[in-house]
Amino acid sequence: MGDNPVRPILQAGALCVRRQGQHDESEVLLISSRSTGLWGIPKGHMEPGETVRQVAEREAYEEAGVRGIALEPAIGHFSYRKVPRLEQRLKSYLVTVHLIFVQSLMVDYPESGARRVEWMPMRAAAGEVANGELGRIIGRLEHHPLYDGDAA
Repeated sequence: MGDNPVRPILQAGALCVRRQGQHDESEVLLISSRSTGLWGIPKGHMEPGETVRQVAEREAYEEAGVRGIALEPAIGHFSYRKVPRLEQRLKSYLVTVHLIFVQSLMVDYPESGARRVEWMPMRAAAGEVANGELGRIIGRLEHHPLYDGDAA
């Protein structure tokens, strides 16, 4: 009875990319976890009636003030586990990651000031994120068919 595998909770994540700096390099947006302070990307749960792509766009805005269009198809998946606040049981999550090229950045957004937000060069960001699977997705981004460095 206790051998049943726990089905992961599905989430969507936004890998936000922009061109910036003296050499017009691609940068990736990282945000800190509110609970641990470790680096990750905007991500969250699906609301009724939302597509995974819509969740990625919503979370990018709510957590980091990013406006952009999530590209199809998803560029990868990563998993993680945690004990949610106010709960005592470890839960598993599976995050579908969508690439978003930033169109604009808002100054005022729902979670403004709730966490650290930082833009990092793509290669640096791959090594900074806490989740190894997410780091590999970022590390392979330059070679992904959806990524066009000129579009960022």
